[in-house]
Amino acid sequence: MKAFITRSFILAALFGTLVAVGARAQGGPALTFRASGPFVAGDAKFPAGTYTIRQEPESDQEWEISSDSKPLSAFLATYQGDPITPNQKVEVTFQKYGDTLILKGFAIPGLPKSFVLEESYAEKKAAKTGKPTKVTAPAEKK
Repeated sequence: MKAFITRSFILAALFGTLVAVGARAQGGPALTFRASGPFVAGDAKFPAGTYTIRQEPESDQEWEISSDSKPLSAFLATYQGDPITPNQKVEVTFQKYGDTLILKGFAIPGLPKSFVLEESYAEKKAAKTGKPTKVTAPAEKK
């Protein structure tokens, strides 16, 4: 009987751990977009490809960007930007300095505000070369 109770307790603990890990993996809001060229996000450089930006479950301002085809990812520190209008599109915004494309923000309808990435070292360095132009890319809500 004691062995049965011990096994039951261990199985319950393992099941609870699996449920908690599964809930964390699903995370919060997310979007997917395609970058036609290389870009910088935070302090990481990414090649052209398809990417997902997903909110970290423990923080409203922390997001993770990851490649859908390669093992590339980085954490993004953000702050809340402009309010989102009901008809606003899902999109990502870049700042283009010469040939350097820097991810600057994104909007996901259903959330009250857009998100802006905190200024990175790469953006500060690129800003010395001149004024940026704004580039947007369509995205899909996940």
